[in-house]
Amino acid sequence: MAVKPLYGDPANSAPVWSKYAVLLGSLTATTPTTNAAYTLNDGGTTTDQWDPVGSLDDDSPMDNGEESIDSTDHSAAGFGVYATTYKNQKELRTFTCKETTLTTLGLSYDTSGLTETAGTLDGTLKRRDPAKKFKISFHRENGTDVERYTSKVHSYIDSISRSQSDGETLCEVAVVIVPDANGVLFDYYKGAKA
Repeated sequence: MAVKPLYGDPANSAPVWSKYAVLLGSLTATTPTTNAAYTLNDGGTTTDQWDPVGSLDDDSPMDNGEESIDSTDHSAAGFGVYATTYKNQKELRTFTCKETTLTTLGLSYDTSGLTETAGTLDGTLKRRDPAKKFKISFHRENGTDVERYTSKVHSYIDSISRSQSDGETLCEVAVVIVPDANGVLFDYYKGAKA
């Protein structure tokens, strides 16, 4: 086991992040291994692409996620609690986007009736399919390092909250990340920017 400094090593283990990105991918999208490995969507010619949600809110771009789980205590007279069972374990992450694009509107609505031409969005918005699944990648970096969480299997939207603050439109999205059969939630990387 490596010897760790008694009072920690925040310069290496607790970096301060300055840039944030959230990307949405198809269920067959390849997990990026470098910053340049994101094949950004250019019109849907392949299924192995990622769509950035664009600018994130300065105050709360994304959180570190939270786990929720339902627990039930089982008790017997004279014994008290003798067992606890658990179910409905979920990993939930939120991010707040600012831009109005086909990608961000696609989080809140079915945008199949919408077209984009030279920056103009026009058409109809339908109710979104709450069962729609996608891969998601949470990316943050500073001058030298990057940290990335990319869903292993898929995710889906838990809730959406739209608001306006100081003249800006904000959309806070809560996403549930689904683990694979072995309980793996994310492909994770923290290290040098490549």
